Amino acid sequence: MLYASFGFLFYFFDVAWVFQRDFFTGADAGVGPAYALIMSLLMVLAGCGFLTSFWLLVCDYVGETRKALKVIPAVVFVAASVAVLLIVPEGGLRSFAFYSPRALYLFWMLAFAGAWYLLSLIHISEPTRQAEISYAVFCLKKKKRQNKTKKQKRKKKIKKKHKNATHLNNKTADGTQAK
Repeated sequence: MLYASFGFLFYFFDVAWVFQRDFFTGADAGVGPAYALIMSLLMVLAGCGFLTSFWLLVCDYVGETRKALKVIPAVVFVAASVAVLLIVPEGGLRSFAFYSPRALYLFWMLAFAGAWYLLSLIHISEPTRQAEISYAVFCLKKKKRQNKTKKQKRKKKIKKKHKNATHLNNKTADGTQAK
């Protein structure tokens, strides 16, 4: 719950700074490049804060305990965002490239959670499938045994009828046994 709280807090600041950057600090607003750089770095930190909070929430949900897997996505996000700020010139491409690591981080979370879910289905269904197969084999064996005993009973009944029929056929009209 703590991760979700921090995530929404960072998300609030991130959205507020995105709107501030887009509407109030455009090229015609007359703010200096230092202010734009500071705001961009704050947006990187806020973005990292809310995305990492939700990433940790996903890790907590799936029971992931490896620290490297919890930290590396955040480090990659910050490095990619700062690299965009330093390398890509100001303009539309920079804005697109600046927000792309956010999308990639979200896709990473979805892919990880999806892969974990699919793998959990495989691990869960394997014993279940084996149990179902075992139960099916048990039922088939039981049915086979029942069919076998039914066949044996039928054969005995037929032999008995046949014996009685031959016994009756051997009797003469006066009721004595024919030789």
